[in-house]
Amino acid sequence: MTRGMMHARRVLIALVAAGCAAGPLVAQTPEDDEVARTAANAADAAYIRGLDEVTGSTAAIAAFRESADAWRRAIDAGADGSAAWFNLGNALLRAGEVGDAILAYRRAERLDPADDDIAANLAEARRRVDRPIQADATDLDFVGVASWWH
Repeated sequence: MTRGMMHARRVLIALVAAGCAAGPLVAQTPEDDEVARTAANAADAAYIRGLDEVTGSTAAIAAFRESADAWRRAIDAGADGSAAWFNLGNALLRAGEVGDAILAYRRAERLDPADDDIAANLAEARRRVDRPIQADATDLDFVGVASWWH
């Protein structure tokens, strides 16, 4: 799975049904629809620009952050489906914002729990956490959690 191809497929899904993400839209008006469509197109263009840059370069990171901001605008305008959250997670992960990417993937997962692509990207994001909390956290105390947090 190449992330660029996965993203492109998801953008097409996100733009289905009047340019908005799959799933029901909240408080949609024609103006919101247009804002969501425009933001999704801008997010896609920024993401593609990021892929065209050298991986990890300042220009690539800036493009992925721009893509994430545009996906947030699309979501705020009502494109609140799993595809939009998945794409937000992809942009955030590429921008190096692993924690926020995990949150976006988790939201996408709640909206579409059976999607294997979401599960795969969430697992990848979790692998990138520098110091993950172990799944069995029975021995954690406040000091341990505080030290991990910092």
